[in-house]
Amino acid sequence: MGEASSFIQIKGIRDGLLITLGGAAWPDLVAAFIDNIDNRSAFFQGGRVALDVGSQELRVAELSTLRDQLSERGVSLWAVLSESPLTERTAQNLGLATRISKPRSPEVPEVVQQLPEDAA
Repeated sequence: MGEASSFIQIKGIRDGLLITLGGAAWPDLVAAFIDNIDNRSAFFQGGRVALDVGSQELRVAELSTLRDQLSERGVSLWAVLSESPLTERTAQNLGLATRISKPRSPEVPEVVQQLPEDAA
């Protein structure tokens, strides 16, 4: 079980959190992801999540179950990114976005430290 959690990457994006679920079996990834949320519930509470599932082929039952598990924890699933046409259709059938606006340039930290020009 611990192995699957290493397949989860969490990144802040403009519209919330982008969660990338890597190449483990779907039930293991979901379990690890939910576990992650339960362990850091204050961090996720009220969060909006976009899920990048790579080439996983997911059906309505699988995605809607995950969406329900997330909403029970106060987390809103709003987008699913996938390389699989089946998963993309599934997400659209559930009213989820399948594209997000990714930053074009590397993310700029919000606080840019100015170096003194005359630093000796």
